[in-house]
Amino acid sequence: MEVLVKMGKFTGIQSELALNGTIPVRKRVPITAQVVIGTPGTIDSLITSKKLSLRFMKILVFDEADHMLAEGSFRDSSKKIMRLIVQSSPDCQVVLFSATFNDNVRAFVDQTISKEIFMRDTCVAL
Repeated sequence: MEVLVKMGKFTGIQSELALNGTIPVRKRVPITAQVVIGTPGTIDSLITSKKLSLRFMKILVFDEADHMLAEGSFRDSSKKIMRLIVQSSPDCQVVLFSATFNDNVRAFVDQTISKEIFMRDTCVAL
């Protein structure tokens, strides 16, 4: 977030750190920042409460994808967010960053992104 704030001074990019607990979701004003940083659960809450629109989303980044897509609530929220993006912004690019791409991440990509959701014919692995 600190880097985005510094970049924003020169680029005009607006960013917001979305944290649960700082302001109740129902009392938040709608988020209009160009970059929103948060966990899948928090982002899911903001989308569900209509405080964050996916309509103009261009890129979704999962940093530490091995943790975000491991079994549990992060994975469930991540899958839900991706399904909602398909409905609202089907051209959104999904980027997964991880030091390791374990079997959970590979399975998620194989089952969810390539087949169930994005049906793209190209994939780049770095």
